[in-house]
Amino acid sequence: MQIVRLSHDGAPKYAVVEESRYMFFADDPMFGSLELNGQFAQAGDARLLAPMIPRSQAVGFSGVFDVASPRDLGVFLKPNTAVAGPDSPIVPPGGASEVNLVPQLAAVVSKACKDVSPKVAKQMVWGYTLALSASVDAAGAVRADAFDGSLVLGPVLDTELDPGSVEIAMKVAGEERAAFSMAEARVTPAETIAEASRLFTLLPGDIVLLGAPDLRVGVETQKIVQVVESRLGELVAPVLAG
Repeated sequence: MQIVRLSHDGAPKYAVVEESRYMFFADDPMFGSLELNGQFAQAGDARLLAPMIPRSQAVGFSGVFDVASPRDLGVFLKPNTAVAGPDSPIVPPGGASEVNLVPQLAAVVSKACKDVSPKVAKQMVWGYTLALSASVDAAGAVRADAFDGSLVLGPVLDTELDPGSVEIAMKVAGEERAAFSMAEARVTPAETIAEASRLFTLLPGDIVLLGAPDLRVGVETQKIVQVVESRLGELVAPVLAG
């Protein structure tokens, strides 16, 4: 099932994707039933939001394509105020003229969990979505990674996706600048989520970024960035000057 979160009648609503229409759920589909309420919006008329705003945090990791053990991964955090939806501009702080971007796959946690095994971690995931993580060259991880709008998510959340089969590409101004397959990761998505739960209590709605090769791409302002995956679609974000 593919789910979107969109703005409708001035409020965020969840809907299931059915061809060119978004069919609204009667309740929050993560906590309630999957019953539809009979209303819909045309896909071309809808403004998509981030599929989820984390309850407490987004946890990111580096090194999943390089290290053998999850405990050797680098880790960083982004607050929920860093999360933005499709087409939201990335504006580097402090007048920076360039931002560092990493396309990733993101897991949305469905249940509170702490210190779970990789096998259990798979059962804690509601679905997967595309992510574009931004940072700037600054002193300290908080200044570098945690600014508002530095984590763009979307456009859809897929509840049935096999994360190991995902192949992601990133284009800047139409030119491909990065591409990778999650099948090549040495630390699996389940192991990465389990490691996040070892370090932090994960709450429903929290985001775990599942990593990428060491391909941090510097992008100048006034550029359009696209993150593409064949089933998750295209996530677009402009990089604007502050």
